[in-house]
Amino acid sequence: MRSNSSTFGPVVTQPESIDSNRILFMSSGKIGL
Repeated sequence: MRSNSSTFGPVVTQPESIDSNRILFMSSGKIGL
């Protein structure tokens, strides 16, 4: 989960990457959560 947070940081920082963030969140959710 820690590695997911690291990948999340830069993605969340970019408002334009909201769509990508959702995709990453779902992908990480299945693996991380």
